[in-house]
Amino acid sequence: MCLTGHIVHTEHTNNSPPVKGEPMAAFSVELANQRVEEVEGVDAYQQEGPLTTFFAVESQRLVIDSWSTRVASFRTADIVTVRRS
Repeated sequence: MCLTGHIVHTEHTNNSPPVKGEPMAAFSVELANQRVEEVEGVDAYQQEGPLTTFFAVESQRLVIDSWSTRVASFRTADIVTVRRS
């Protein structure tokens, strides 16, 4: 990774991305048919058209981008709640 400036903060905070070796997040997705799906090993999710997709992101990257791995997708219209577990 090429840095374009100086590192300002060096300590880990709750808002900073996970560092290598830290466990990734897991989410519980409740669907309209009352089924609950557990999605593990992901860092984030976002809406992509009619789908909500969960992604695993490399620890060095701070955003979801073309290098992120899609882990699971659900029709957004079918999702009742998403909870981090």
